[in-house]
Amino acid sequence: MAVTTIDFETWQADVDGELIDRDRGFGAQCWDLVADFGNRCAGAPIGLMYTSGRAPDGTLVLTLVRDFPAQRGVERYFTKHTGAKGIRAGDILVWGRTRAHPQSHTAVALAAAKGGEVRVMSQNDRGSATEASGATHRTTLSTDGIIGYLRPRTLRRLPAGRLIKRTAPHRVQVRASASSHAHQIAVLKPSRLKTVSGWQRDSRGDLWLRVRVKGRYGWIHQTGFVRITASTTKRLRQYR
Repeated sequence: MAVTTIDFETWQADVDGELIDRDRGFGAQCWDLVADFGNRCAGAPIGLMYTSGRAPDGTLVLTLVRDFPAQRGVERYFTKHTGAKGIRAGDILVWGRTRAHPQSHTAVALAAAKGGEVRVMSQNDRGSATEASGATHRTTLSTDGIIGYLRPRTLRRLPAGRLIKRTAPHRVQVRASASSHAHQIAVLKPSRLKTVSGWQRDSRGDLWLRVRVKGRYGWIHQTGFVRITASTTKRLRQYR
């Protein structure tokens, strides 16, 4: 049965801050997030995203690369690449057993790796294989220990510069300045945010958009609107 896919940028907005638990077992694990990505963005049936079950470590996500195809048929949706060289946005990254990830780890790359680090969408990167810890979030992880990655054969992307509101029924936090530590001045449905007048990047490089709310200006994180690219920001004023 064909799976209806969504674009990568909309998926990011849907899962950011959420607890993704696709198998309803052991809580929201790192596997659940990449399985959700593989299913909703790459079109793979969820059953094909499981680990191999082959000893040793058959239940750990490292088998997604080590035993590729971990499930027969997954090769129709992904190609396997060894090591960390050539990583790009949309790749499912897999770490082996490392000090940072004793039971291996997996996450979805949001950008190319640079300087031994890679920006990812990750879940449970501070937990274990049996005890989940933390919701899905954007973070930067070391490429040390990456044994390989799976690249979707097809991946829908939004046209450059397009602004797309979150599809999940979340509310967007509006802050007094372009920082996650700034005072929150409002929490609104995305549909109430009509006008974007500028942009600014924070110390981590994340994008913030300047909006007018309740007679004053505030800032929303890039997850309020999923994708802003250079062609869009050229039309807006940059604040520093």
